[in-house]
Amino acid sequence: MVSLLSFLTDICPNPTHAVTITFSRNLNGKLFYTSRSSAERAILWFINRLNKECFRHGARRKGYKLGVITFLEKADTNIHAHLALVSPEGMSWEEFAEKIVKLISKSYFFGRQCRVSHCKDIGWLEYISKEGSEALIPSCTSKAFP
Repeated sequence: MVSLLSFLTDICPNPTHAVTITFSRNLNGKLFYTSRSSAERAILWFINRLNKECFRHGARRKGYKLGVITFLEKADTNIHAHLALVSPEGMSWEEFAEKIVKLISKSYFFGRQCRVSHCKDIGWLEYISKEGSEALIPSCTSKAFP
């Protein structure tokens, strides 16, 4: 576990936002996104849109991206995602949190339960990595650039 934690702190040394996202349910209460791959695609969509919201054309033209760590939890029962995000330079905590909530609420991928809170220490990284490296989603995890 120590090596996983050191890997995570290398990718995202000072996360500012702790985010928990649930996935949409249909009228019968069944999850739309029950597989790991479909949840991964939805989260990747969210991260790409958030990069575009924060960096505009720089996200595509210059490769700018946010620092993100993503874990998928309870993939067999009540699937949900935990993210640790680093807000871009020059953007306030509140402004970045507003962008996160706005994107999640606009999407039909995600349920209505979204929680964004301050990430003040390594405790959030310890919590989201509790299921081990199998729960990490590498395609939705990246170091911040620039």
